[in-house]
Amino acid sequence: MKVRFLNIATATVLATGLVSTLAPNAMAQPGNPAVCQDNIFGGLFEECRQVSGGPAGNDNATRIAALFEKEVVSDYKVNASSGSTEFFTITSTGEGVGTLDLLDPALANKTFAFVIKGGNGYAAYMFNGISQLSNLSWSTGGPGLSHATLYVFDTPTTPGTQVPEPVTLLGLVALGGMMVGQKAISRKS
Repeated sequence: MKVRFLNIATATVLATGLVSTLAPNAMAQPGNPAVCQDNIFGGLFEECRQVSGGPAGNDNATRIAALFEKEVVSDYKVNASSGSTEFFTITSTGEGVGTLDLLDPALANKTFAFVIKGGNGYAAYMFNGISQLSNLSWSTGGPGLSHATLYVFDTPTTPGTQVPEPVTLLGLVALGGMMVGQKAISRKS
Protein backbone atom coordinates (compact mmCIF):
# COMPACT_ATOMS: atom_id res chain seq x y z
CA MET A 1 0.00 0.00 0.00
CA LYS A 2 2.83 2.40 0.89
CA VAL A 3 4.62 1.64 -2.37
CA ARG A 4 1.46 2.25 -4.39
CA PHE A 5 0.87 5.64 -2.66
CA LEU A 6 4.53 6.60 -3.19
CA ASN A 7 4.28 5.70 -6.91
CA ILE A 8 1.11 7.77 -7.34
CA ALA A 9 2.62 10.76 -5.51
CA THR A 10 5.85 10.55 -7.52
CA ALA A 11 3.93 10.31 -10.80
CA THR A 12 1.82 13.34 -9.86
CA VAL A 13 4.86 15.46 -8.99
CA LEU A 14 6.64 14.43 -12.21
CA ALA A 15 3.57 15.13 -14.34
CA THR A 16 3.08 18.56 -12.76
CA GLY A 17 6.75 19.40 -13.34
CA LEU A 18 6.59 18.19 -16.93
CA VAL A 19 3.44 20.20 -17.70
CA SER A 20 4.87 23.35 -16.11
CA THR A 21 8.10 22.97 -18.08
CA LEU A 22 6.53 22.26 -21.45
CA ALA A 23 3.54 24.62 -21.14
CA PRO A 24 4.40 27.40 -18.70
CA ASN A 25 1.27 29.39 -19.61
CA ALA A 26 -0.95 26.47 -18.65
CA MET A 27 0.12 26.88 -15.02
CA ALA A 28 0.39 30.69 -15.07
CA GLN A 29 -1.88 33.01 -13.17
CA PRO A 30 -3.68 35.79 -15.06
CA GLY A 31 -1.26 38.38 -16.45
CA ASN A 32 -0.10 41.45 -14.61
CA PRO A 33 -2.55 44.34 -14.83
CA ALA A 34 -1.96 47.44 -16.89
CA VAL A 35 -0.34 50.07 -14.68
CA CYS A 36 0.11 53.84 -14.82
CA GLN A 37 3.21 54.94 -16.72
CA ASP A 38 4.76 58.39 -16.22
CA ASN A 39 6.58 58.59 -19.55
CA ILE A 40 3.68 58.10 -21.99
CA PHE A 41 1.26 60.45 -23.78
CA GLY A 42 4.09 62.99 -23.79
CA GLY A 43 3.38 63.62 -20.10
CA LEU A 44 0.27 65.58 -21.12
CA PHE A 45 -2.13 63.81 -18.77
CA GLU A 46 -3.13 65.35 -15.42
CA GLU A 47 -3.40 62.17 -13.41
CA CYS A 48 -3.56 58.41 -13.76
CA ARG A 49 -5.41 55.88 -11.64
CA GLN A 50 -5.10 52.13 -11.94
CA VAL A 51 -7.55 49.39 -11.04
CA SER A 52 -6.78 45.68 -11.01
CA GLY A 53 -8.23 42.30 -10.22
CA GLY A 54 -11.64 40.95 -9.34
CA PRO A 55 -14.84 42.24 -10.91
CA ALA A 56 -13.27 45.72 -11.17
CA GLY A 57 -10.75 44.44 -13.72
CA ASN A 58 -12.82 45.86 -16.60
CA ASP A 59 -13.66 49.51 -17.15
CA ASN A 60 -17.06 51.01 -17.89
CA ALA A 61 -18.59 54.51 -17.78
CA THR A 62 -19.91 54.11 -14.22
CA ARG A 63 -16.54 53.00 -12.85
CA ILE A 64 -14.62 55.76 -14.66
CA ALA A 65 -17.11 58.41 -13.50
CA ALA A 66 -16.65 57.25 -9.89
CA LEU A 67 -12.87 56.97 -10.27
CA PHE A 68 -12.47 60.63 -11.31
CA GLU A 69 -15.69 61.98 -9.70
CA LYS A 70 -16.89 63.39 -13.04
CA GLU A 71 -19.90 62.70 -15.22
CA VAL A 72 -19.18 60.66 -18.36
CA VAL A 73 -21.22 61.96 -21.30
CA SER A 74 -19.90 59.61 -23.99
CA ASP A 75 -17.46 56.78 -24.50
CA TYR A 76 -15.75 55.24 -27.54
CA LYS A 77 -14.09 51.81 -27.45
CA VAL A 78 -11.71 49.81 -29.61
CA ASN A 79 -12.11 46.22 -28.49
CA ALA A 80 -8.73 45.07 -29.82
CA SER A 81 -5.05 45.97 -29.59
CA SER A 82 -5.35 48.13 -32.73
CA GLY A 83 -8.28 49.90 -34.35
CA SER A 84 -10.26 53.11 -34.77
CA THR A 85 -13.36 54.98 -33.70
CA GLU A 86 -14.47 58.38 -35.00
CA PHE A 87 -12.46 59.95 -32.13
CA PHE A 88 -9.20 58.00 -31.97
CA THR A 89 -6.94 55.46 -33.66
CA ILE A 90 -4.81 53.16 -31.52
CA THR A 91 -2.01 51.06 -32.97
CA SER A 92 -0.02 48.35 -31.20
CA THR A 93 3.61 48.39 -32.30
CA GLY A 94 4.71 45.63 -29.90
CA GLU A 95 3.55 43.68 -26.85
CA GLY A 96 1.81 46.29 -24.65
CA VAL A 97 3.17 49.38 -26.48
CA GLY A 98 2.03 51.54 -29.37
CA THR A 99 0.79 54.89 -30.60
CA LEU A 100 -2.44 56.88 -30.27
CA ASP A 101 -3.92 59.54 -32.54
CA LEU A 102 -6.83 61.63 -31.25
CA LEU A 103 -8.92 62.52 -34.31
CA ASP A 104 -11.27 65.18 -32.92
CA PRO A 105 -9.66 68.63 -32.52
CA ALA A 106 -12.39 69.51 -29.99
CA LEU A 107 -10.63 67.18 -27.52
CA ALA A 108 -7.97 69.88 -27.19
CA ASN A 109 -10.47 71.79 -25.01
CA LYS A 110 -12.27 68.95 -23.24
CA THR A 111 -11.74 66.94 -20.08
CA PHE A 112 -11.55 63.23 -20.87
CA ALA A 113 -10.06 59.94 -19.71
CA PHE A 114 -8.22 57.47 -21.90
CA VAL A 115 -8.23 53.92 -20.53
CA ILE A 116 -5.77 51.20 -21.45
CA LYS A 117 -6.91 47.68 -20.43
CA GLY A 118 -4.34 44.90 -20.21
CA GLY A 119 -4.09 41.75 -18.10
CA ASN A 120 -6.50 41.78 -15.17
CA GLY A 121 -6.68 45.56 -14.77
CA TYR A 122 -6.57 48.95 -16.43
CA ALA A 123 -4.85 52.33 -16.21
CA ALA A 124 -7.10 55.38 -16.61
CA TYR A 125 -5.38 58.61 -17.69
CA MET A 126 -7.28 61.89 -17.24
CA PHE A 127 -6.60 64.84 -19.55
CA ASN A 128 -7.86 68.40 -19.17
CA GLY A 129 -7.40 69.48 -22.75
CA ILE A 130 -4.39 68.39 -24.73
CA SER A 131 -2.07 70.29 -27.05
CA GLN A 132 -0.69 67.34 -29.03
CA LEU A 133 -3.27 65.09 -30.69
CA SER A 134 -1.19 62.73 -32.84
CA ASN A 135 1.60 60.21 -32.47
CA LEU A 136 1.22 59.88 -28.70
CA SER A 137 3.01 56.82 -27.27
CA TRP A 138 1.29 54.49 -24.81
CA SER A 139 2.25 51.46 -22.74
CA THR A 140 0.35 49.02 -20.55
CA GLY A 141 3.40 48.46 -18.38
CA GLY A 142 3.75 44.83 -19.41
CA PRO A 143 0.67 42.93 -20.55
CA GLY A 144 -0.70 43.05 -24.07
CA LEU A 145 -3.51 45.51 -24.81
CA SER A 146 -6.99 44.05 -24.47
CA HIS A 147 -8.92 47.20 -25.39
CA ALA A 148 -8.80 50.99 -25.17
CA THR A 149 -11.64 53.38 -24.36
CA LEU A 150 -12.02 57.15 -24.54
CA TYR A 151 -14.42 58.61 -21.94
CA VAL A 152 -15.47 62.23 -22.45
CA PHE A 153 -16.54 64.04 -19.28
CA ASP A 154 -19.22 66.69 -18.91
CA THR A 155 -17.33 69.97 -18.76
CA PRO A 156 -19.19 72.29 -16.44
CA THR A 157 -19.82 75.68 -17.97
CA THR A 158 -18.52 78.63 -16.04
CA PRO A 159 -21.03 81.45 -15.69
CA GLY A 160 -20.03 84.30 -17.98
CA THR A 161 -20.51 88.01 -17.50
CA GLN A 162 -23.88 89.07 -18.87
CA VAL A 163 -23.78 91.93 -21.33
CA PRO A 164 -26.76 94.28 -21.09
CA GLU A 165 -29.05 94.77 -24.06
CA PRO A 166 -28.43 97.92 -26.21
CA VAL A 167 -31.77 99.42 -25.11
CA THR A 168 -30.75 99.00 -21.47
CA LEU A 169 -27.46 100.76 -22.19
CA LEU A 170 -29.31 103.62 -23.89
CA GLY A 171 -31.62 103.92 -20.87
CA LEU A 172 -28.65 104.02 -18.47
CA VAL A 173 -26.95 106.75 -20.54
CA ALA A 174 -30.17 108.80 -20.58
CA LEU A 175 -30.60 108.37 -16.81
CA GLY A 176 -26.99 109.45 -16.26
CA GLY A 177 -27.52 112.49 -18.48
CA MET A 178 -30.63 113.47 -16.55
CA MET A 179 -28.77 113.17 -13.23
CA VAL A 180 -25.90 115.37 -14.51
CA GLY A 181 -28.45 117.91 -15.81
CA GLN A 182 -30.30 117.96 -12.48
CA LYS A 183 -27.02 118.52 -10.63
CA ALA A 184 -26.11 121.42 -12.96
CA ILE A 185 -29.56 123.03 -12.42
CA SER A 186 -29.31 122.66 -8.64
CA ARG A 187 -25.87 124.36 -8.64
CA LYS A 188 -27.27 127.42 -10.46
CA SER A 189 -29.95 127.88 -7.83
